[in-house]
Amino acid sequence: MNRQALRIQKKRGFSLAEVLISFAILVSTGVMLTGFLHKGPITQKARNENYGLELGKIYLLTEDVPHDTVFAHDDEKGNHWEILLKHTVDGDEICNSATPVRNKVDTTRSLYYCRYKVGHAK
Repeated sequence: MNRQALRIQKKRGFSLAEVLISFAILVSTGVMLTGFLHKGPITQKARNENYGLELGKIYLLTEDVPHDTVFAHDDEKGNHWEILLKHTVDGDEICNSATPVRNKVDTTRSLYYCRYKVGHAK
């Protein structure tokens, strides 16, 4: 009976290894969730730049757009966007560029779409 009492007394608490492993699991889970729950300034900047580039793609690939045009757009967060479209012709090459500008600050990233004129065979 004495041995059985010692066995029960041994199983009563947690070992140090069990506590450390549980703590490590909780900490790693918390660190992973923090990235999803907390929107840092870098994440927000990346979203803004991606929004501008996607907006530039839409206007760049739209047909029947006048040459050298500025389109204005306001997003749901109150940012004012201007998409600057430029049209250039160099020999047989026709290029259009779209530069998204957020809140009157140039983003310095431009998208280009170039194509060649189709010549007639003689």
